[in-house]
Amino acid sequence: SEILTGAFINSIYDLNLPEESFKIDMWIWCTYKDTSLKMNKLIEFPNTKEFSFSNDVLLEKDSYQWLTMRATGEVMKNWKSKNFPFDKQILNVSLGFSFDTSTGYIVADTNNSKIDPDFKLNGWKIDQVKFKSGTKVYTTNFGDPSIAFGKSTYPEFNIEVFISREDSIMTLTKLILGLIIAFLISYCIVTGK
Repeated sequence: SEILTGAFINSIYDLNLPEESFKIDMWIWCTYKDTSLKMNKLIEFPNTKEFSFSNDVLLEKDSYQWLTMRATGEVMKNWKSKNFPFDKQILNVSLGFSFDTSTGYIVADTNNSKIDPDFKLNGWKIDQVKFKSGTKVYTTNFGDPSIAFGKSTYPEFNIEVFISREDSIMTLTKLILGLIIAFLISYCIVTGK
């Protein structure tokens, strides 16, 4: 069955290059018709160091179920800093679901999924945000004998936040000036001038 899934990103913070992570705070929702699915128990936040769901509300409306809840997590990220201070990054966030694609599939609610327009990521420019559905293939059946070949496919909801560093020229200028000043100080000390 179809599960319409979306997200509203409140904030992204604590971009931590040494710890290879960043944190995100967002609202997520699902609308679906299969009343046997208790989606608030079936969503996970893989590729995180820690995560939590809170404020979950599950309502029956007309012919469908509507779940909304807040999600926060510290997401693992392999930062690409080769082009510093002119680097661009993609922050990938995935929500996983504890059922395989034979039970249901995700459709991204791209009309309603957004990042808060008032949110500013200090030191970075948010270039683009994409919300899309996908699948994740695992090379195991997790012990389920009804799934053949030891392989299973699970639905995913994916978010990609494309960011680029602000004030790259200023950062580079400060780095170069710092090096020049350090060189001049060391030169003066060595030569005694």
